[in-house]
Amino acid sequence: MKLRKRLLKYFLIALFVTFGLVYAIKQGGPATLRLYIESGIGNCIEIPIMCVSPEDKFHEAKLDSEFIVGLHEYQLDQIHIHTPEGFKVVKQKITMQYYKKKKDKTKGSTIYIVQKPVDFFVILFSDVTKNSIKNDYDFVSRVMNAKINRIMNLQDAFFVIMKGIFTPDLGEQASVRIVKVKVGKFNGFISYNYDPLGNYFDCNLLEEGGGYYKVYIKDKAKKLNLDDVVSIISTIRLTDKPAV
Repeated sequence: MKLRKRLLKYFLIALFVTFGLVYAIKQGGPATLRLYIESGIGNCIEIPIMCVSPEDKFHEAKLDSEFIVGLHEYQLDQIHIHTPEGFKVVKQKITMQYYKKKKDKTKGSTIYIVQKPVDFFVILFSDVTKNSIKNDYDFVSRVMNAKINRIMNLQDAFFVIMKGIFTPDLGEQASVRIVKVKVGKFNGFISYNYDPLGNYFDCNLLEEGGGYYKVYIKDKAKKLNLDDVVSIISTIRLTDKPAV
């Protein structure tokens, strides 16, 4: 019942937003549409990542076997991951935040994990994706490449809004970047920022022949770098049996 109520809430919000977007396009075209989105999400100065796209080249990180050996295996339901000492692991949900920072009840360094089945997004948003999006990797790639200053039509606006939903708190974003990664069975994107108050990593990963994983790492002690995070996500695996 809670899931049905949540989906109904999201549908009504999406319906309201769609009417607003259609009105914005009819009244003033792309420029008015961009202003409409900025009024709800924010602009590139306030939220830099909304005008940042992935770097052209894949990030070439070498897995650090010595670092991996020093990690601790953790099982959360059916998800196995090796994590550094001092990190709490939490199973999380994708919520409709529209990039508003919510109060984080979990203090200290934390790793949040979301897992969804194959083609979760292309099925959920079939009306939007049926003409141009073939699989979840295409969907996530379109989300990561979305930029407020490139909105020209309703589909562009949709993916900008999705980027706001996908992206968790990354600090003040003074040096925020997005890189493409390929590690083992995973292809995907890592948005990251080294902030004075902590290092933040938002990993959106697609498994070959498998589903979607989001691994959000909030490193308050500033111990991890990008290559460490790539080593951590290389340890993810899904099992048939949940944790006892």
